[in-house]
Amino acid sequence: MTWRMRNDFGTFSHLFIFPLLQFPLISRMLPYFLLLSLVAADSFLDALKSAEKSSFRSDLERTKDFATALNLASVRRARRYNESLSSGRLTVGPVAHTIYGDLVGVVGGNVTQFLGVPFAQAPVGPLRWRSPLPPLNWGNRTAQWFGPTCPQTEANTWAIFTGTSEDCLNLNVYAPSAAPPTAAGYPVMVFFYGGSFTYGSAGFPLYDGWFDVSLLENTIIVAANYRLGVLGFMAGDALRSESADGSVGTYGFQDQIAALKFIQATASAFGGDATRVTIFGESAGAASVTSHLVGPKSAGFFSRAIIESGAFSVWTAQPWNISRTRLSQFSANVGCTSAPDLMGCLRALNTTEILKGDRGLTSGFLEWSPTIDGVYVLDDPRLLLKAGKAADVPVMMGFNADEGSLFVRAPKDLNESGYQGAIASILNPQLAAKVADFYPCKNYKADLGQSDCWWALAAIERDCMFACPVQTSAAILAQQSGRVNAAHTYACKLFIRSPSKILLFSCVPSVSLLHQQPLIFST
Repeated sequence: MTWRMRNDFGTFSHLFIFPLLQFPLISRMLPYFLLLSLVAADSFLDALKSAEKSSFRSDLERTKDFATALNLASVRRARRYNESLSSGRLTVGPVAHTIYGDLVGVVGGNVTQFLGVPFAQAPVGPLRWRSPLPPLNWGNRTAQWFGPTCPQTEANTWAIFTGTSEDCLNLNVYAPSAAPPTAAGYPVMVFFYGGSFTYGSAGFPLYDGWFDVSLLENTIIVAANYRLGVLGFMAGDALRSESADGSVGTYGFQDQIAALKFIQATASAFGGDATRVTIFGESAGAASVTSHLVGPKSAGFFSRAIIESGAFSVWTAQPWNISRTRLSQFSANVGCTSAPDLMGCLRALNTTEILKGDRGLTSGFLEWSPTIDGVYVLDDPRLLLKAGKAADVPVMMGFNADEGSLFVRAPKDLNESGYQGAIASILNPQLAAKVADFYPCKNYKADLGQSDCWWALAAIERDCMFACPVQTSAAILAQQSGRVNAAHTYACKLFIRSPSKILLFSCVPSVSLLHQQPLIFST
């Protein structure tokens, strides 16, 4: 009996393989870490320790649902954390002295954590749908537990033990407890989560950097929240007219820049080197990294970039002509259309009313993504890349072999007679026959209850959304004259799909372009 239902493996592959790998792999040797399979891939289960592994696998087999099993693990993790504090296994302290005040963290083993650290003022009331403002001085603040997750419709999964609130602009810092070996400090990695710009949380268990920092002992990891969905990316003429710089529909993206500015200003307080900051993300987080690479407002806040399933693609950003229609549609949904003060009416709504109003809105490829506002996102990031606007920093990008299965909406028993029609539902119908010839069902194996044609369609989804953009983007970077830094690509392939060994997969270099520098991410 298999635990994986129709799209569960796609969810696991797309949302979880990269987060499992991303922290331990970057620090040492680029070509070698890509060959890790068994030990590194099992990092999340190892972090749960042997007893928790057994509980997690038991929950997985019982519920037949990865997200549910992960939620149960999250609850146990929160309980263990509190028990560790009360028993003395975790020690309160030390104190980080930042320009905004002191932070009292918690030490476990060789890692110091500062959790739920506000990097901007709460975007509530008059600050809702506005650019983030720097945090206020907090004096002395306890930073020993995760801050709230940003409001979202998937909160039951992503905010299992953080809760949600619009006062969500916080980040988590995981730093080696030992003093850095040089005065410059440790390199810093800043992670932006995925979730189609509609869900996700820096406090989600898979993004906990404690285990990874404890292994590396030479890198600081930061995971930051950003506003999502209607609260993070709604645009419209009324919003643009009240914006001081004309920016609109990029509030969540601006939150990420605010987090990067905060890291620049406070890195030394955590033992970090503000001149060595790597930004990395998965899915929507990866798409965010692509926009930072070509974004004028992001320049100078990072020195390396890693793009995990989200290279320059059709869904990276939202055209203005689509985004601008949503404000009026949303206003009608929540009953504010005839209000004399439209934005006043919208800002008076509570969070529940806001989320309920997010329905039936005009959508691009994704329901939400950063708006091409001409200020923070100047144009389609793909065009900016071709125009040579990408920051000249080392870039690594990649994809998972089976992650397209998350997006397949065809019947699991899809056969040859319905195959071209299924392709036509996701691509230009005129291309369906040619694409079917290029991805013949016979080249794919039926597996886990899905037919060969179903898996062929999953391969098409993967290549359209992830694999082809990775190869194309890397090739463009490689061909740009005057560029100094390299672009490396890689692919992750699962080679055992069974409930007992769900984390066995191999990552191998796909293309190493430009100068083929083997140690561009060496710290």
